Amino acid sequence: MSLLELFWPALLLMLALSLLLVPFGTEVVRRGVIFLDLAVGQWAALGAAVAVLWLHEAEWGLWLGAMLGALLAASLVRFLARNANSVALEAPIGLLYALALSVFMLVQANVGSQREVIAALVAYDVLFISAEQALLSLIVALSVVVLWLRWPWLREQGFYWMFALVCAFAVKMAGLLVVFALLLAPALMGLKWGHNALWPRWLLAVVVSWLGLFVALHFDWPAGYTLVSLLSLSALLVYGWQSRRSVG
Repeated sequence: MSLLELFWPALLLMLALSLLLVPFGTEVVRRGVIFLDLAVGQWAALGAAVAVLWLHEAEWGLWLGAMLGALLAASLVRFLARNANSVALEAPIGLLYALALSVFMLVQANVGSQREVIAALVAYDVLFISAEQALLSLIVALSVVVLWLRWPWLREQGFYWMFALVCAFAVKMAGLLVVFALLLAPALMGLKWGHNALWPRWLLAVVVSWLGLFVALHFDWPAGYTLVSLLSLSALLVYGWQSRRSVG
């Protein structure tokens, strides 16, 4: 197998996840609910982890668990959002995340031989993604982007449930930390451009994530954690530079 044959599914997956997550990350920042992506993603990981504990390696169980966990968290946040401003809302969302993370760690301590499956829910080594998974991710991403762009009322009225399903899907594909970084890093790097500027954010997400894949491959590092590190560092540097220019 050539290097290209091994590598193209990972490149395609990061393209798909960038397309899928950038609009939601931008909307999370616009709404001022930064903890939302981490909380919903953690509940998706928790749901999948519980499915691993009960159903072992049943793939449908992982998908079902992730979706149910994410939908539960999103429904709770939507309920809280009706009667709280963004500052007050961040506190209960943060506690939802802390709760899910704590239970997740308890589940992880009791899964025995399935611990690697649970660990992948935090940051999956996407260099080993299959071609079928990468193509599925691209189809899902393109479908969601079409819905996002053509029906604004859907993202306004059904944002929390759309976000939950997208987050559950992405966490299952790449892990919680990769999803969190892809949601927030492009949104932070493009903070000065306004909330409707998706194309430059998409471009930044793809370029930085592909660079992360090459770095991981070259140094033989875990791809998931390499991606998170590079996305986070890039966003912090760009945001710091923009802030310095604004002050100057």
